[in-house]
Amino acid sequence: MKNILVLTDFSEVAGNAAEYAVKLAVASRANLVLFYAIMVQDVSPVTAGGKEEEDQVADAIVKLESEAKKLQNLLNDKPDFQPKISCFAQIGSFNIFIQKFVADHHIDLIIMGARQSNDFPGFLFGNNIRGVVDAAPCPILLIHHQVKFRPVKNIFYVTDFRYCDLNTLTLLTKFAAPLKSDISLLHVGTDGLPRLLNQEAAAIFRDTIVSNINYGQLNYFDRREMDAQSAIGSVVEKNGMEILATAHKKYHFFNHLFKKNLERNIAVFTQIPILIVPGN
Repeated sequence: MKNILVLTDFSEVAGNAAEYAVKLAVASRANLVLFYAIMVQDVSPVTAGGKEEEDQVADAIVKLESEAKKLQNLLNDKPDFQPKISCFAQIGSFNIFIQKFVADHHIDLIIMGARQSNDFPGFLFGNNIRGVVDAAPCPILLIHHQVKFRPVKNIFYVTDFRYCDLNTLTLLTKFAAPLKSDISLLHVGTDGLPRLLNQEAAAIFRDTIVSNINYGQLNYFDRREMDAQSAIGSVVEKNGMEILATAHKKYHFFNHLFKKNLERNIAVFTQIPILIVPGN
């Protein structure tokens, strides 16, 4: 990775995500870009495009530079790589100009803070995050406010092996490679399709996935009749996973994370960062 984009609103949740980001940047030898989107409703329609707008952007840059100094102070142990931190602010919803910004600034990863919805206890991520995820052309790492950085030794990739997108998995290996991280794959069946036996999933992993993906630290995780959430919870409890990854697909496990479900226990998903990788 070359550049990590950190979206902030100067909240405590966003601050925690930024702290995670700067430590990940050191580990992956990447630079940081701090970005604040100024909401359109905060700009007077009379002066939009004029001095008031310029002043709001300038004020935001000052606050971002203050945040950058705080992040640099976290690196007092003088790691052998010091990430460069740059700051940008812009008027409007980030969803509108996300693709151009990512392309212009060569962004490889976006990091956002996440919190549980107060209105829906089983709704892990709000609509604002979903909007950015839907628009982003690169992977997004969601950092729940309870999550603290740990060296990334194992990334847990949840997918239906029958629909495993090799291009998406290749993109995931590019994220994992500078971290020297393992990638462990867990098969999760798509709703409405016949159940895939463990030996069948293992055969697809061996014959289709491993044979086409050039990454030596790719592993198959046997769920042994456990449902996806139980399997993930078991690995989290044993500290065997630092990041949970899934592809952005409408029929995929990804959609499970954004459903409003008052009965679903989401505690396991608040204990680890969640990486959403663009899918076809």
